[in-house]
Amino acid sequence: MAKSKTTKSATDTRLGTLLTLATKTAKSDLGEGASNKDVEAKAVLATAVTENGKTAKARVNAGVTLGVSSETTDAEPSCGCAGNCGC
Repeated sequence: MAKSKTTKSATDTRLGTLLTLATKTAKSDLGEGASNKDVEAKAVLATAVTENGKTAKARVNAGVTLGVSSETTDAEPSCGCAGNCGC
């Protein structure tokens, strides 16, 4: 069996594809207008080719975490004397 012909460009292409898949999935699950939510997505592609008693294996994985947070607090009173409304 000939050596595996997995090239750097093929690996980069697979990694780019998986990263795009993970990012789109996380963004979709995060949703519009979400608050205080984190989403982690991972994608893995593994291949195994057996020929003439030899097995060539390749694995590429990508992961992404997206998150949003928001907070609401009570506003300070807005009166003229540095917050002392009875001045």
